[in-house]
Amino acid sequence: MERDYLVEYLTHTPIHHGMWRAIEGKFYLDAGLNEPILDIGCGDGLFASMFFKGKKLFGMDISYSEACRAKKRRVYKSVLLSDAPKLPFKDQSFSSVLSNCSLEHIENVKDVFYDVFRVLKQGGLFCFTVPTDLIGENFLFGDFLKKIGMRPIASFFSFVRKRIYKEYHNLSIDTWRNMVEKAGFEVVEYKGFFGKKIMGVWSILFFLEGWRVIFKYLFGRWYLFNIFREKQAKFFARFVRDIPRNEPVCVFFLCRKR
Repeated sequence: MERDYLVEYLTHTPIHHGMWRAIEGKFYLDAGLNEPILDIGCGDGLFASMFFKGKKLFGMDISYSEACRAKKRRVYKSVLLSDAPKLPFKDQSFSSVLSNCSLEHIENVKDVFYDVFRVLKQGGLFCFTVPTDLIGENFLFGDFLKKIGMRPIASFFSFVRKRIYKEYHNLSIDTWRNMVEKAGFEVVEYKGFFGKKIMGVWSILFFLEGWRVIFKYLFGRWYLFNIFREKQAKFFARFVRDIPRNEPVCVFFLCRKR
């Protein structure tokens, strides 16, 4: 039986977080990444434990607390406390590199692409997901608010979201693609995900469940107890799957070192 990653993720995280990660994880699995793999911005390691357990995987993150949690999961060969864009590895150290919703948080993101190119072996794959320039205007139905003359409110909501997530870059798909290609990569494919409707639902869930971000910061996990979480996850997963995805506010890139 095929694993239901959405239900698994929702068992451990709030709905707004799990629905996003489950979609992303399927892209990485389909990419068929060869080992060894570098995970830039590995966070607490939950994502890797779901999708890359048993792989020769190396993690790095700028957050000490998150790096410590990632180590405890024992999914990585090693976890380094380090900041991009300078990657602390020798040339051609990895067959694959991934960065899941991390590049938008790095100020000098252009330099990251060049250094990823350096540490990748010839023909190696680089996969990453990032938000596009459409994410702000679709947060909390921003596009609709602008149409009814409430542009300042829409802009304020977009600003708040960006500050909460500490994002430097919400760029168009073409801009992301150009940066990757200038660093020497061939873009094999890219796939958009999360459309206007699902982003609207995500925004509401974000505010309803937002307090759990503070809970995770204090206790290192989204939930103190997982009682009944699996049943809740199966219930909400039915609704998440039925939401159409178009006009992407996020994009997955699969690139190859030429």
